[in-house]
Amino acid sequence: MNAVKNVWREEPALTAAGLLGFTLAAFCAVMMAVQGVIVPPEGNLLSAFSFNAALGLFLITTAFLVPLAGFSRRKRQIFCWSYLVCAFYSYGAETVQHMRGFSPRYSQAGGTADAIVGGVFGLIAVLMIVYYVVLAWPFFRTRLLKDRPLLTIGIRYGMAATMLSFAGGLWMIALQSRYTGLEGNIIWFHGLGFHGLQMMPILALLVERNPSMSEKSRRRFLHAGGTAWLLLIILIGWQTTLGYSVFYPNAIMLISGGLLIGWVAVFIRAIIPVLKNRHLSLSHKKI
Repeated sequence: MNAVKNVWREEPALTAAGLLGFTLAAFCAVMMAVQGVIVPPEGNLLSAFSFNAALGLFLITTAFLVPLAGFSRRKRQIFCWSYLVCAFYSYGAETVQHMRGFSPRYSQAGGTADAIVGGVFGLIAVLMIVYYVVLAWPFFRTRLLKDRPLLTIGIRYGMAATMLSFAGGLWMIALQSRYTGLEGNIIWFHGLGFHGLQMMPILALLVERNPSMSEKSRRRFLHAGGTAWLLLIILIGWQTTLGYSVFYPNAIMLISGGLLIGWVAVFIRAIIPVLKNRHLSLSHKKI
């Protein structure tokens, strides 16, 4: 709860924009219940739902990261307000276009205005990537590593995963579709990369609070989790490049499953001591 309050206090605008994404996702869910998922000829409210929720989570995560980057006040303001403009356009294009029945990115049935919306959407996506590279850069410098070494390592892995996700986004823009080959769906590669931006810092925060591990063991533990997540994304990307579904059973997906199980095991190993300490602390307070 304290972490949520801190994020809201540090970056209220970005946090509010993230919450707007969840509100729009809820609205899309209601519309799906009322009129169905498909809006002819191209609209898909499920896509709008997932996009709004994902962008909302991404913005809230960004609100957590921005104060840690060590930006000057002016640079921080430029980054945040630029990102807000990009986010609001993305929310609007994704939600309105799908509700109108047109693809917000690759419309084949729309007119000139719809093509312009899609073209601007693509430019906005590229601009958001460039801005995030600027945000990521300070976390790979030595100064932040000295201040919060474990959290910085976790953020580094999260940023690396995000860059892979952005590559997936550019891949979809180039293809004008999320599908490749017979059954390949780039959205799995794209989505897993973005979730690394949440999961790796969370893992780092858990490892920081684990009193039973030495500093060296904590770092090794965190590197193991980060390496597993990055390799998982890379293998998913390889599977997609070959044109196969992530549900197609082969050696690549077998190894991917092993990496996912390994990451979950690392996460469980990290969270159990934290939960135990919390339980003991609450017990002492009651006494």
